[in-house]
Amino acid sequence: MNFNLSDRLDKLFNSSKLSSKLVHFEKIKFDSESDAALIIKLRSRSKSNHLKAGSSSIEDQLKYLENYNYNYLEKNEIYYKIFDKHKRAYNGLVRITELNNKKSFNWESLVFSEDCSPMAPIDVMLCIYKIGFDFLDRDVCGPWAVDKKHTEMMKIHDFCKMYSYNDKKDQSYYWIHVEKKAFHKEIDRFYSLGLGVINYE
Repeated sequence: MNFNLSDRLDKLFNSSKLSSKLVHFEKIKFDSESDAALIIKLRSRSKSNHLKAGSSSIEDQLKYLENYNYNYLEKNEIYYKIFDKHKRAYNGLVRITELNNKKSFNWESLVFSEDCSPMAPIDVMLCIYKIGFDFLDRDVCGPWAVDKKHTEMMKIHDFCKMYSYNDKKDQSYYWIHVEKKAFHKEIDRFYSLGLGVINYE
């Protein structure tokens, strides 16, 4: 692609939808009551939800999204709802954050419904790494916190074999990051399954 890095960041923010083998990424609308309701529904699910408590009302969620929109306009983060192609439903959420940094990026708030396509969360994670490392040419993703009780999430990271632990000591959370070289070392085995391949629309 013949874009400089600033142009690539603009392209990411201007893309109406990102697509992969299993999902579409569509941007959350800060003034949408239906998007606010989806966030509340997914973040409040009881099974294996280790996210910090969020808004419980549409009004409070819209206030949060209004603050988020400021970060979006500053090109610091993008909040996506995830459309699961197999289930034909919006059943996931994720944020790509710290996009104002030059060498690193981050991701947060990944959550899916219990009945999502089994490989959809891994596809989303790998697509985010692909965006940060290859499209935006960043060196590091993270660090981010994973609740030590969230064994399912750590099983995913163990399966992908890309992460490293940070030195930060925390009784409740693992602090982990992924480096570009670790991503490139492991990604080919996922490409062979069609995972982690992102298209910008």
